Amino acid sequence: MVTYLSGATSSVKYENVSDEKLGEYGLLNPDVMAEFEFEDGSTTTFRIGKYNSFSGTYYCTQGNDTKTVYMVSESAASSLDVSVEDMILWDETPEVTEAKITTLKLEKDGKKYVYTYYPTGKEGIDAVDAKLYLSVDGGEEIPITSELETELINAITDISFRTLVHYTGEVPDEYGFASPVTLTLDYGVVTEVTDSDSSVSSEIITPTTYVLTLGAMDDDGYYYVKTADSQLIYTLYYSDVFESAMPENPEDVRYVAEVEIETAAAE
Repeated sequence: MVTYLSGATSSVKYENVSDEKLGEYGLLNPDVMAEFEFEDGSTTTFRIGKYNSFSGTYYCTQGNDTKTVYMVSESAASSLDVSVEDMILWDETPEVTEAKITTLKLEKDGKKYVYTYYPTGKEGIDAVDAKLYLSVDGGEEIPITSELETELINAITDISFRTLVHYTGEVPDEYGFASPVTLTLDYGVVTEVTDSDSSVSSEIITPTTYVLTLGAMDDDGYYYVKTADSQLIYTLYYSDVFESAMPENPEDVRYVAEVEIETAAAE
């Protein structure tokens, strides 16, 4: 905002503009009005009116002088035409590569789903081409289908918020956080360090945990989510994948290896 407005110029200046003209220019009830306060306590107000298609600029007044009209560029006007959601700094999401995934834990209605990642497959199980294994409530680890594995790894490595839906005040019941699902991701953060004596670089992997609370789903099938230390509520991409990762019957997602059937050749 400051960049565009501080550099804004106008090729014309209309002084002592009548209320009738101000109304035509959209400046009696401007669509956008922004007040800036400076370090010395002084303020100035920008009012953005209608668009002039002939000149490609917007009518504008500044400060206490509401009778002097300028024409400012589209970029200067659009820098103010933002919503509250546009201006709020969103919470960070983790940067995870497939190689640094450790576990994904999902807890729903007291049931615990733990997906453990084995980068080269689970030791001693050569016949199964799987990297993600599921254990429910501490039970046997089972390899999951290749389809769910691919979808889940994509979802984990690109956890991202879709929309910001709530940013202040009490959380309405409709978001479903009274009976939440907890998503806990354990992964490694890679830091590259260089030895000052040998100049040899190496990677340090720091174990890190990221937690999301999932509420209800909206009408489009996206979970409402929030982080532990934030009042912001979003919808979450890949919601259908995380929902599929909590099956009623774990056997529904078990990997089943294809078996070749040998037939005797007819004589």
